[in-house]
Amino acid sequence: MKALSFYYRTLTRNKVFSLISIGGFSLSLAVVVLLLSFIRSEKQYDKSIPEVEQIYRVLSNDHSSYIPEQARDKLLSEFPQVRAATKVLFGNSPVLYKEQNYDLLVAHTDSGFFQVFSLPVLSGQRDALFRDPHQAVLTQSGARKIFGDANPIGQILNVSHEFDVEVVAVVQDFPEKSSLQGEMFCSADLRMRYSLTSSGEKEAYLYTLFLKLHPAYGPGFLQDSLTALIHPYLDWYEGREYSLHPFKDAYFDISTQWDGLSHANVKLLGLLGWLSLIILILAVFNYINLTIAQSTGRLHELGVKQVFGADRPWLIRQFIQEAFFQVALALALSFVLAIFLKPVLGDILGKEIDIWMILKDPLALLLVLAGLPMVAAVSGIYPALAILRLQPREMLLKQAGLGRKSFDIRRMLTILQFTILIALIISASTLVKQLRYVQTKDLGYSTDLLVRLLVHYQIEDKVPAMMEDISSLAVVKSCCASMGTPGAIWSTSSNEGLATSMISADYRFLETFELELRYGRNFFPAESTEVCLVNESLLSDLGGWDSAENHEVFGSQVVGAFRDFHFEDLYTPMGNLQIRNEPNVAHLCIRFYPGDIAQALSSVEEVFRTHAPGFAFNYEFYDQWMQAMYAQEEKRAQSIRLLSLIAILLSCMGLFGMAQFAARRRIREIGIRKVNGANESQILWMLNLGFLKWILPGIVLGIPLGWYFMQKWLAGFAYKTRLDWWIFGLAALVAVVVAILTVSWQSWRAARRNPVEALRYE
Repeated sequence: MKALSFYYRTLTRNKVFSLISIGGFSLSLAVVVLLLSFIRSEKQYDKSIPEVEQIYRVLSNDHSSYIPEQARDKLLSEFPQVRAATKVLFGNSPVLYKEQNYDLLVAHTDSGFFQVFSLPVLSGQRDALFRDPHQAVLTQSGARKIFGDANPIGQILNVSHEFDVEVVAVVQDFPEKSSLQGEMFCSADLRMRYSLTSSGEKEAYLYTLFLKLHPAYGPGFLQDSLTALIHPYLDWYEGREYSLHPFKDAYFDISTQWDGLSHANVKLLGLLGWLSLIILILAVFNYINLTIAQSTGRLHELGVKQVFGADRPWLIRQFIQEAFFQVALALALSFVLAIFLKPVLGDILGKEIDIWMILKDPLALLLVLAGLPMVAAVSGIYPALAILRLQPREMLLKQAGLGRKSFDIRRMLTILQFTILIALIISASTLVKQLRYVQTKDLGYSTDLLVRLLVHYQIEDKVPAMMEDISSLAVVKSCCASMGTPGAIWSTSSNEGLATSMISADYRFLETFELELRYGRNFFPAESTEVCLVNESLLSDLGGWDSAENHEVFGSQVVGAFRDFHFEDLYTPMGNLQIRNEPNVAHLCIRFYPGDIAQALSSVEEVFRTHAPGFAFNYEFYDQWMQAMYAQEEKRAQSIRLLSLIAILLSCMGLFGMAQFAARRRIREIGIRKVNGANESQILWMLNLGFLKWILPGIVLGIPLGWYFMQKWLAGFAYKTRLDWWIFGLAALVAVVVAILTVSWQSWRAARRNPVEALRYE
């Protein structure tokens, strides 16, 4: 207790310095705790699912999860090592109950689903699940969405305006940290599973296939057999190979698309990991730097203790114990600060953060149990060892210090700190500049006043009449129907070395998206022949307009060519695009005249409900939908900006503390200079220049470091901004201004001091 009282008195003896050193260290550790807790939380996805180690997905070598439904029964009958198997097709579907529409995440599956994924039954009978194809199972959240607290068992629901089902059970929700979610489970047999081919044979729909193996078997036994088993049902996909992939890794598998699962923002997690390391390094540099500087001011105290009998080993132990106490205090305060900072960082990352997750991470615990004591040891031992070189008489001299070596170490740490700061400012500026570039780049079409309306396939036959009524509205400039839109391409095809993306649309597509027709003609309003329009990129591959006119591309005759526009995100280079006049409809795109958009949407909704009563009116503003494509980059930019602010704050705190001690150390020198005629501005310049000499090497090192990492990051974009000179100039200017403003206050106070106070005892 006596030791704690001594440590407390030591801290309060210089409150400002203690606040800077421990406060800055605590703030940094708080941010590190939050970032590592978030990363740890993301790594827990799918880990709590029962027997997840035995669950696998069937995937192809081209990252497709779509498997023919016959493969499930074949695997169960031929391989006893497969304990259970289920096919699943995910999608949001309208569910109708008592004339009220609910949008639910529906999994069309089979009875094997609940053998692979063991969800506890909360009400109803487990053995009744999917005994009849007209049965459905709700999760707890799905039941609450429709029925509230009422009992849903035995109630009749209509799914997708296609078929009625009876609710026979309610199961527990999937764990919150699961890549697989659902609110309702229906029998896949109730969907239109087959369509007739030209020969009259049935062709299977494709599903995601999950297997649960017996514990004694791994995926290797199926490696050679799986492709041969599936190929007979997918003979048009020659060259595809299939293998089993652990479901526990699905959340981090960002290469597989359209699998109905949620996936991690892997690049963001990697960035946060690096940010955690950078913040920790900055915090450690700052803390050690300040601790070494602080020890200079305590030499007189330690000299007195030696005169009164304290031996050097005792003094060394005192330094180390103080350092351990300060680090432990900073760690405790960091968790308090983390509680207050949690909502801020949670808003940026879009998820709630559990700060206690870090205690469940072995690596994080190792960092705390080994890393922080190491910091305490270094910050305590180094000044203590320097003390061993000094005699008590030297300690009692006011001009005594830890020597040139201490100065060099502090200068090196400051240079490294500003090197990182410069690189961070360059990174933050570049990320913001690139985001603004992609958000404002001319895409070749206008997204202003453009709305995309989702069309359920059951009302396709009502679309022509609906469009006529929508087009007749005074607020509507143009309206078109399509399967696929810019940013959401319908399909891609490749044949004889020619690859192209496809959109199916009507003759009003060019007008609605304000695309320029360069050659030939547009579709006719009621054209029965299969014709198409191509973009300039595809036109070039076809040999120009003279070669392409009336040429067939994938079965459609080319009748026109339009100017290139960006139909995918800006990560992807401009490619080939074909717009076909096929009658497939998934979207209505509506462009309004300027005015009251809310009223315009209300008018469109009224027309929609007249033609499609009972169907959900789902729409998206096109510009907002396109901006959402870069939400992950926005999160990265916000994370870098936050880190840059913290880095600047740490640098300010470190410089402020060091400037305070530097001014105290040079009080006698400043007094002599003022007596010999130096004015305040000269003293101010002398003190500030001493710190600027430490910052300039950081600028020289930080600029190429920031340039290198931003060049690597920008390489991921097909269309990118330039690394202009002003980005590097801005980073250097910010660093210099921050440094000058931080140290000038202490320098000005020292320069204003009366020299008599410094020299009265000389």
